[in-house]
Amino acid sequence: MPAVLGVAASRKYLRPRPNQDLPPLRAMRALDQLREPLRLMHYSLHTEETYVSIE
Repeated sequence: MPAVLGVAASRKYLRPRPNQDLPPLRAMRALDQLREPLRLMHYSLHTEETYVSIE
């Protein structure tokens, strides 16, 4: 039976490496500049909404 990776071990392969070069930001507004890299790195919409929410 093959070894099963733990959840934390398997998730590290889903996201791009932090030092990966991203294209320059095109947005002018501050919150859009926050959203843009999150979308490029394929973060979930719920995560984006949580990071951007202002209360």
